[in-house]
Amino acid sequence: MDYNGHTITKDDKKSSGLIGTNGKKGIIENLTAFLSKEGFSVKHADGQKAALELIKQEVFDLVLLDISLADGNGFAVCSAIKSGYKIPVIFLTASGDEYSTV
Repeated sequence: MDYNGHTITKDDKKSSGLIGTNGKKGIIENLTAFLSKEGFSVKHADGQKAALELIKQEVFDLVLLDISLADGNGFAVCSAIKSGYKIPVIFLTASGDEYSTV
């Protein structure tokens, strides 16, 4: 299978995921532990710039993003990913305003 310019085979290393957050240590630790148990190799980017740099350097199977990032926002990272890569992006965020509550 062709994936972002790389050929992926069944025997390739485990899946990799990127977590882009605004530095909430507990959330990062819990997500990393859970995803590692599920077979993911996890990288963390603390902010927009770091996330975009990692996307350029490595191949990821999944990106988890917070909307609020230290030096930007998750929407800008998502747009950059979608314009150049075929990587699924899932937003995981916590917001207390009434418009963000489901």
